[in-house]
Amino acid sequence: MGTYLGNVSLDEFTEEVRFRAGFDVGTYDVYIDGQGGSTPTVRVSVEIQKRPTAASLEVVGDLVAGGSGNVRYALGWERTTVAPTGGLTMTVGSTTTPVNGLSDVFVLSPVPAGTSLLTVSYPGDGWFEASSSSVVVTVPYETPDVTVTLDPAAPLLGQTVTATATVTNPALDRGSRATYADTITFAFPDGTTATPTAAQVSEGTSRASATFVAGLGEQTVTATTVQDAYFSASSGSVTADVDRASTDLALEVPTAHALQDRTITVTASAAGASAAPTGQVILDAGTVDLGPIDLVDGVGTWTGRLPAGTYDVLAFYPGDDLTLPAEKAVPVVVERAVPLVDVVAPTSLTLGQAWTVDVDVREQAPGAPDDTAGPVHLAAASGDLAALAAPVPAVVGTGQVRVLLDGAELSSTSLVDGRATVTVDSSGWTLSPGTHTLSVVYDGDENFASRTVDAVLEVAALPSEEPPVVEPPAEEPPVVTPPGEEPPSVEVPVVSPEPVGPVTSTPLPGVVQQPALLPAPAATPPASDVAAPTRALAQSGADARLLLLLGPLLLAGATLVVARRSTPGTTP
Repeated sequence: MGTYLGNVSLDEFTEEVRFRAGFDVGTYDVYIDGQGGSTPTVRVSVEIQKRPTAASLEVVGDLVAGGSGNVRYALGWERTTVAPTGGLTMTVGSTTTPVNGLSDVFVLSPVPAGTSLLTVSYPGDGWFEASSSSVVVTVPYETPDVTVTLDPAAPLLGQTVTATATVTNPALDRGSRATYADTITFAFPDGTTATPTAAQVSEGTSRASATFVAGLGEQTVTATTVQDAYFSASSGSVTADVDRASTDLALEVPTAHALQDRTITVTASAAGASAAPTGQVILDAGTVDLGPIDLVDGVGTWTGRLPAGTYDVLAFYPGDDLTLPAEKAVPVVVERAVPLVDVVAPTSLTLGQAWTVDVDVREQAPGAPDDTAGPVHLAAASGDLAALAAPVPAVVGTGQVRVLLDGAELSSTSLVDGRATVTVDSSGWTLSPGTHTLSVVYDGDENFASRTVDAVLEVAALPSEEPPVVEPPAEEPPVVTPPGEEPPSVEVPVVSPEPVGPVTSTPLPGVVQQPALLPAPAATPPASDVAAPTRALAQSGADARLLLLLGPLLLAGATLVVARRSTPGTTP
């Protein structure tokens, strides 16, 4: 039993019958029965088909690799009371993605570079046929900007240099957002390579680094990228003119130096980044040209003497085929030396004596520490410096030496060949007997510092000036001299005052002092040995006065001869 479709009116002129009915897809037999039996029944075979659809696809605008692109799609069909059901899909290459609705805009992101097939598909349903639409799009690869930098930018021979490649997307201003993330191959001047992977540092920019050792001359480093989904292969390079290796120059000198050390040693050490410097180092101390020194394994030394003063010692290395020039300056203070002062002076004396002080000023023995005052040779010999053990060296003192007693200057003189003799006359002194300080002061010169040598001096008083004691002469018969003959001479021993014994002094620590060379006192003769001549002398008042006047001038133990000439006609 079929489905009743309804009644239709026919006239003789009608050839087409239209009717609407919702049938599924399939083949149906349609029977048309006439009314009243006058019209024969007509059977019609009817095939119900799905309605056709038409999918469409359109790219909107230009597509940029790595950017976003709009693709408009739509599904068309004959409009009836029935609409297609289900959804559409978008296939890009091998990737299929469902899309929303039957008509919309599909956002393609990121857009791949190269040729791609885009297809929108409708699978159909019970009423509508399936359909699809494809479009082939070609998106050009972007060529990235590759820049290469070196650190340091101006490398020197033998330095380790870091090469950095920065890859930048040139289409950022056109909407691309892709960042290169593949490998970068560095090619170095020595033929070696390195292939690190680029890392993103910002949107559209990535970077990679590698190191190499710089050779001499023009050096070129190239960095190359590979093709990926958005970028074509690209490269960049940098060229640097690599100079000779840097030179590290060191200078070793004493910061202070005393001349008693005799010499000063300057050591220059030169080291290069990749090779030991060769050749010479030029040394200069301002007004003093120290001259060139040869480098042996990068080290050279100069040994010599400098006058006292302050210097800036400059070392200049002119460089060689592999190393650059360099210079180094250090301050040097050459101090005046503490001199060795030898003094030969008395350690005791009697007022009224004339005496001398011998002085020798010279540098100390090699190797004496700068902070020592040096030894002092103090001797009470007779003023001869030839007996001193140390020889006279090359550098001797110049200038003045002064002799002081208890701080008061007695005399001064100039050094000649480092030596001087100062003569002191103590006559007329009002100095009290006892212990006093004798100082020898050297004022110094351009090479030697000043120095004072102190000694203990024992001063003795003058012998007493009292007249000798005269006793009455013994009663002897007078001596009668015949006329025309000389009267006989009389020897009268002179009685000296109480003699002054040897004077001692307190030795200085570490100093050997000799006793003063004073004449030994004479023994006092007995009174009986003096009485007779003294009495005889006392009988002549004039001759006695002469003896009394001469008495203070006689030395102890001397013999005074007094002769009296007779006048003719007188009594002797």
